[in-house]
Parts: sequence; structure tokens; C-alpha cells
Amino acid sequence: MLYAADLFLIPESKDSKGTKGFINKLGHIQWQARLHITGTLRSAPTDDIDACADLLLFHLLVEKLVNQAATWLESLPNSHPMARQVCRALGHRQVCYVAQGTGT
Repeated sequence: MLYAADLFLIPESKDSKGTKGFINKLGHIQWQARLHITGTLRSAPTDDIDACADLLLFHLLVEKLVNQAATWLESLPNSHPMARQVCRALGHRQVCYVAQGTGT
């Protein structure tokens, strides 16, 4: 369900609204799946169901995936074909990470 979520799901921030509608709709689907997985009723507390099913709330899961993708992109070595584009996209906000190669 979340294949390539880091490309099309943008969490809400102070600068942009993000894709809040899609995140809410997918969150509702996750809620329905959570009820089927655990076999609970709709009136059961969501926090308790999440603890039993070992699931994150959907908006937190989206933030986790986007942060993982951003960390992966920021840690690319300079020899990677995408490194220049990532550094350009970061602009003045962060210094690009320079990975030290072992030469092996």
C-alpha cells in the first residue's frame, strides 16, 4: 500500500498543506484493516487496537517513511548520479554529506 509513498505522500508542514486528503483516506483504509486484523468492533479504542496490532498511526507512518527516504538521499556519496541533484534541492538549508569511500 505504501510503495513509493515518499514520492506521492507529502506530510503537512508550516509551509504547505501537503497531501492531507490522500493521507486521511489511506489512514481510513488502515483503520478498517486494523479492525479486520484484530477482529474488534468499530467502537473499540484506536490506541488499544494499535498496541495489539503493533501499528503506527498512518500520519506518523508517512512521516517516518518520508524521513527515511530523505536520510537515504542526504547520505548518498558524491559519486552517486543523484548526489548533485540532491545537494541542489537542499540548497542553503543543509550541508551535503560527503561519504568517505574505502576504495575497495
